[in-house]
Order: sequence, then C-alpha cells, then structure tokens
Amino acid sequence: MFFFSRKLKLIDLTGNEITDRGMEDISNQMEQCKKIKVKTIKFASNSISNRGATSFLEAMLKNESQIEELSFADNGLSEQFAKNLAEYLKIRRQHYDNYVIKKFELGGNGIGPEGVALVEKELLRNKHE
Repeated sequence: MFFFSRKLKLIDLTGNEITDRGMEDISNQMEQCKKIKVKTIKFASNSISNRGATSFLEAMLKNESQIEELSFADNGLSEQFAKNLAEYLKIRRQHYDNYVIKKFELGGNGIGPEGVALVEKELLRNKHE
C-alpha cells in the first residue's frame, strides 16, 4: 500500500513489476489524496494492461492534482487504452480550465497510429484551449 504526501512532486515506479492489481492499489490511494502536488508519474517498464492503466485514469478524474508528465511506456497497453486516454484528456480539459499535460510517454506498447493520433489531437487541444 502506498501513502502519498501532499508535497511529493515525482513518483518514479519504472521497472517495479507493477501489475493491474498494483495499479488498482495506487489508483485507490490517488483517489483518497485529492490535493497532492505530483507533477510527474512514471510507470514505464512494468506489467500494466489497459485495465490497470485505465483504473489510474479513472482515479485521476477524481483527483485535483495536475500531473504534467505521465509515462506508461513499455507496458501491455493497446489501442483501446489510447482511446480511453483521449477521452480522459477531453474530460479533464472540460472540467479544469488550467489543466495541461505537457508530456505523455506511450512507446513500447501495442498502440497503433490511430491511437497515437487520438492522443496527440487531445494533447494539442489541451495546449490551445
């Protein structure tokens, strides 16, 4: 179980063999710590599938932190996660005027050109609206 501090700025869990179950635990903690000031979270090189990564996005919809950088590189994500991520970015933009994610890493997953285009489109909208 993780306990997040309100002063924490970076969470780097790269290469920690995190699974969907671990992501669900992390997501539950993120929901409970609504005002943490984390700017960067890295979940690269773990064993996270669409289910685990999407549970994190759902938790972030209930969280007031404003993450600027997020990495899910080299996990087990597919095109469906890219669609979920694009929808997440759209919803966050609609509810938080000053919310802008600056960097998102998805390399090394099973996300094709269509998914990449969806995410890029929403990231560009975040920067311009």
